[in-house]
Amino acid sequence: MKKAAALLLALVLVLALAACGAKVDPNTLPGKTEGQVYTNDILKLKCTIPVGWVIADQDQLDDYNDLTEAEKASTDYGAKLKAHDDTLADLFVYTPAGNFFTVSIVGGATVNNSMSAQKLIENLKEDDLKALSDSGLTDVQGDAAAYTFMGEQTYGLKAQAKDEDGQEVQFAEIYVKGSGEYGAFVNVYGSDEAAVSEILSCFSKYEPAAK
Repeated sequence: MKKAAALLLALVLVLALAACGAKVDPNTLPGKTEGQVYTNDILKLKCTIPVGWVIADQDQLDDYNDLTEAEKASTDYGAKLKAHDDTLADLFVYTPAGNFFTVSIVGGATVNNSMSAQKLIENLKEDDLKALSDSGLTDVQGDAAAYTFMGEQTYGLKAQAKDEDGQEVQFAEIYVKGSGEYGAFVNVYGSDEAAVSEILSCFSKYEPAAK
């Protein structure tokens, strides 16, 4: 499971897209989790997590992101993001069935919010599939595919492979446009398509309260 979890981070580390857009305060990028609900104002995203699914706490997220002790104590989110290839997991959840997913904030050179979802995924496909193969998975296959996500039609990466035990696993990667030079990737690891669909159905659009 730990090895498979690392795949999700690897997928979002292979991106190389041009940045664009207005400036955003990086310290506003992280979302917040209250009970079983995660929300993110910049992404306008909400994830309602079923009871029984386990949400990584901040210490576990920091370890997953491989933060140093100094970085853990720092309140400069932008500096931490830059120090980790412009990618930091902001949510990590795993299910009793052994499936899991992340929401990873990405920025800087990893974002192009002006590009269509289909074009973006097509550009990422070869690098992402190579990352899966390099991780030790076999029979890796995948392509851009249509998804219904947060109530809208979009495109993402749909891939399948076999793990070290020869069991088939499914992956999904969907880019969520944010603001300015920031966005996020939702990466899902599931035992089958039904498991992936169940996880994706937890997400919905979110309108932050006016300040």
